[in-house]
Amino acid sequence: MPLPSQVYRRLMERLPVRTPRRQIVPMRFNQAQDHIHRSIAPDLDAGRPIRRIVLKARRLGMSSWIENFLTCLCVLQDHTQAMVVAHEAKPTERIWDMSKRFVEGSPLRAIGTITGHEIAFRHSTMELATAGSPNATRGHDLTACHLSEVAFWKDATAMLAILQCLPREEDVFSVAFIESTANGMVEDGELFYQEWLKAVQGDGSFVPIFLPWHTFPQYTSANNTPLSDMESDEAQLRKDLGLTWGQLRWRRRVIVDECQDDPEKFNQEYPATPEMAFIMSGTPYFSARDLLWLEPWVSRGRRGKLVEERERVRFKEDSEGRYVVFKPPEPGHEYVIGADSAMGHDDASHSRSAAEVVDMDTLEQVAEYEAPAPPHLFARDLALLGRAYNEALLFPEVQSSGGGGGRELIVYLRDQYNYPSIGGWKGANDRIRAYNPVLYGWETNSRTKPQMIARMREVIDERSALLHSRALLTQLRTFGEKDSGAIEALSGHDDLLMAWGIALMGRFQNHVPQTSHAQIALQFPFDALHLSHQEEIHDRDAAMLSRVMGASVGTSAEQTLQPVLDFMSW
Repeated sequence: MPLPSQVYRRLMERLPVRTPRRQIVPMRFNQAQDHIHRSIAPDLDAGRPIRRIVLKARRLGMSSWIENFLTCLCVLQDHTQAMVVAHEAKPTERIWDMSKRFVEGSPLRAIGTITGHEIAFRHSTMELATAGSPNATRGHDLTACHLSEVAFWKDATAMLAILQCLPREEDVFSVAFIESTANGMVEDGELFYQEWLKAVQGDGSFVPIFLPWHTFPQYTSANNTPLSDMESDEAQLRKDLGLTWGQLRWRRRVIVDECQDDPEKFNQEYPATPEMAFIMSGTPYFSARDLLWLEPWVSRGRRGKLVEERERVRFKEDSEGRYVVFKPPEPGHEYVIGADSAMGHDDASHSRSAAEVVDMDTLEQVAEYEAPAPPHLFARDLALLGRAYNEALLFPEVQSSGGGGGRELIVYLRDQYNYPSIGGWKGANDRIRAYNPVLYGWETNSRTKPQMIARMREVIDERSALLHSRALLTQLRTFGEKDSGAIEALSGHDDLLMAWGIALMGRFQNHVPQTSHAQIALQFPFDALHLSHQEEIHDRDAAMLSRVMGASVGTSAEQTLQPVLDFMSW
């Protein structure tokens, strides 16, 4: 028996759509439509609620696919109430024409009745509305909704009213799509931007889907000959995104013809990364091009929680967990954790407690933490995280000007959780004290913050620090100098960014590479020198190498790998 997602696809690909060539043909999923259908298939087959927020380039057929899906939902499931809400009257009419075509141009006309802006199929209905009135949908009992071009909605309360009409029960099937091109980070575009940020950070049940322009075959020129006058930004795009000459030529034409010769407007309408899509006020510290090379490394990671069982820390996957793991701990590796404590308020106006785990040797981001945790709970979570990552060096922010209680965090870690490895700030880089730290942790102030920002700039420009977190990448993109002169987040928060910067400072002030000594020992020509104490030196080198690899002399391979096995079957 075919799965529900297969049944829906078969029906959807038989309903008529209008092509750019002015032809009416059965829908055949393009790449974007195929991607979103595959995304929802597991939830549809399992009967779970479907929640998706889609950030897209122009004219990828998202509205066509969603209206088609909602039409089939009303046909295949009785007592379904679906609603489509557009930002203005004219887009509503265009969507309505599309929806009518699905019925009037197919065998569905035998069971569908069109009245005004409502289509009825036996006991199910689909209707269209405009987001102009926030109270227009109150009192509805909806099964599914499509909120179209939310970045252009004038009244943010309209979305609140509509989403309240969906079932609240987690075991009741329902559908909600929020989709839009970007429209900046403030004013009308702020609603969609904030909803996108929440989804990226894993808050709530909406799953983010990003559809970049360069992955779709229609966005290219037939002329694929090399450009003789390629500019520096085009060269970087070609290198980092693997663009063809045809795609570069198409991009040039669209910038001039359709985007007022403004690359920033092109990035908003046809983004290559989510960070490129949102135009911001102020001066960002990192441009979209600075961060473009990190895009292939971005991943969702594994979200979960850490639990202590039999004196060992184990990872358990949990969609509500506070930890996101990109790489599990490896034996012999050293890690540093930058931590930025907050007050514990769970609302959009307050930052959250955040931590970033960085591999000391490779500078790769391996795990991330963000939660509305006050200092006493944050200390507990940090202690678990540090123990999981080989007793990682903890480097917490101690400045409490933001109400985070950083110094209290140190006290909890030291006295209540007996954490053995708390990093110390040794002063300015030109006055480092090798053995006598000035204080525990890190204090962000007017003198130290420029040092941290410079270090972040260094590793990004040199491409020496690998990042996997979309949320962290977004905060890097939105960090800069405001019109007032303040250096902070231009929109949203910068808690993950600060935690990552602190981790970098902790690493550069506290890390002494150990493997270099072992490599020298391995390359030393003992046999050629015929030294009488050769065996003794080899024994000493073997012991040192064992310590570097995370095992004592004589330790078995099974014992060496035990920390990973205990943490979980990663």
